[in-house]
Amino acid sequence: FGDCKAKTALLLALLKNLGVEAEPVLVNLGAGDGIDELPPSLAAFNHVIVRVRINGQSYWLDGTRTGDTNPQAMHAPPHRWGLPVRAQGAGLEQLVEPQITVPTVATVVRLDASQGLDAKAKAHIIVTFSGILATTVRATLAKTPRADFERAFRTQFSNPANGMEIDQVTWKDDPAKDLFTIELTGTDDMDWRKNADLGVREYKVGVGGVPRPFPKREPGPNIDAPFAVTYPSFTRSRTEIVLPNGGTGFSVRGASGTEHVAGYEIVSGSSIQGDVASFTVDQHAVTPEISASDAEAANAQIRKLRDVDSFIRAPA
Repeated sequence: FGDCKAKTALLLALLKNLGVEAEPVLVNLGAGDGIDELPPSLAAFNHVIVRVRINGQSYWLDGTRTGDTNPQAMHAPPHRWGLPVRAQGAGLEQLVEPQITVPTVATVVRLDASQGLDAKAKAHIIVTFSGILATTVRATLAKTPRADFERAFRTQFSNPANGMEIDQVTWKDDPAKDLFTIELTGTDDMDWRKNADLGVREYKVGVGGVPRPFPKREPGPNIDAPFAVTYPSFTRSRTEIVLPNGGTGFSVRGASGTEHVAGYEIVSGSSIQGDVASFTVDQHAVTPEISASDAEAANAQIRKLRDVDSFIRAPA
């Protein structure tokens, strides 16, 4: 047991005896952005981590965090600024966070409606976590009874409002690739509604991927301050629906292409290949913040994206 200072001291001692170059770095949890604009003060820092240098590459270790096993999979922490603790003194250093190239959460939902529009569809959901989120899920599993772990995911994905019922939850850990996969199976009572204007039935697909709008600020000294973007972040979602009659006569409508909005790159796709209708969305943060003026314009873009419905249209 110990606080961040005690665990950092222990970590530094271990690294020193391993012959690894390391030093403590003071940071601020939750309020690191903007420290470079404040007067010098120890009150600006409330946490300490360790920087390790191996072959000229910096790695950031937090003695209070558990589950890190692969330094290559660890990203710079979101503290923005750090102060190395050195006998000769040091200046603030910016902690640069690279973009994520592997989705931290990738979700694939496959619904088998091949038995007809009024039959319950078999549901198969795969959620793959990577990086820090995979570490978090492992830590949760380590201290949670299996039944409670299963119940949490069953509750999360079961939805009486849309007819989704989850029967089984399994998982697989792949530490070598730093991936943790949850697999869920069940049924979905799909709601194929009648389009009275066209005389056909349609199924609306919730694809997500649209950022939240930025709040409106009241007049004051911070009205022109930039807005933070959740960075780095990268999520991927895919919905696949197996259609009856080999997909003959079915059509899809939804977003397709690339949009840059609110500090994110959003790549969407809607298509039918054979008897499978697919809807995909990648949401990738490309910047840690946007200006107040850009946020106002982004809100208008977000409203437009939310107005785009994705659905499958059955033959007449």
